[in-house]
Amino acid sequence: MIDKDDFFDNLINVNLSKGTKKNKLRNIVFKKRYKLIQFAENTESKIAKLILDAQNEIFQIKDTSLKKIDPFLRYTLLDDVDPTFRKNLEKLLCTSLEQLRANIGKDNDSIKRFEEKTKIKEFKKNHKKEIQTLKSKIQILLDDLYEEELIYRSKLFKDLRTRYKDWTQLQFSQLYKRIDPISPMSPSRVSRFEQRSRKDTKLNYETPINQRRVDMSLSEARNVAKTFGIDAGLFLPSTIASDY
Repeated sequence: MIDKDDFFDNLINVNLSKGTKKNKLRNIVFKKRYKLIQFAENTESKIAKLILDAQNEIFQIKDTSLKKIDPFLRYTLLDDVDPTFRKNLEKLLCTSLEQLRANIGKDNDSIKRFEEKTKIKEFKKNHKKEIQTLKSKIQILLDDLYEEELIYRSKLFKDLRTRYKDWTQLQFSQLYKRIDPISPMSPSRVSRFEQRSRKDTKLNYETPINQRRVDMSLSEARNVAKTFGIDAGLFLPSTIASDY
């Protein structure tokens, strides 16, 4: 049997270390993680509706499930796009461009011959405007979701530093360098990690935002987790817009 708190930890996919600070850590993580999950699910629903609405308009049907998305539409959404966009959308559609080529083409024809044989080329041409509009709308939603994930990571980092460990920015940078001695980690870099967690004060800064903000990389997230003594998964919530 697992207790109520452990059940909810599993429900929102967090792995909290055992110990006297477990409840303190849970209080820091839980609301942030739950809010992000809600935002991600809402975003996925909006994207699904956009795709379904586009399909129903193109084919004059009334499907209500992503499972029934036409293979040609799936293929067109995933083909000839930015690799990150494709990866994000493949997660939502539970398929890949390679799988679609295999399922539709049934052989190893070149992409050009494959498209001509399956009439996807004609589909793309006939519905170019609708597809481009759809892709643009999806990209905006994916960008918003990725931004929300970065905000989550920044707020979590700051609260772990200040509320969980009660460390100064200097203390954190010194402890981090025990794990990665050649890292450029410094108090100013810690401050840039936390920039997204701050409220928009609408102040006019002389320095551009890219000099006041930095988002931690995947390798940094893992080392940050080691420094705090927590599971790296707390920093990596794996939404469909995640960059890993």
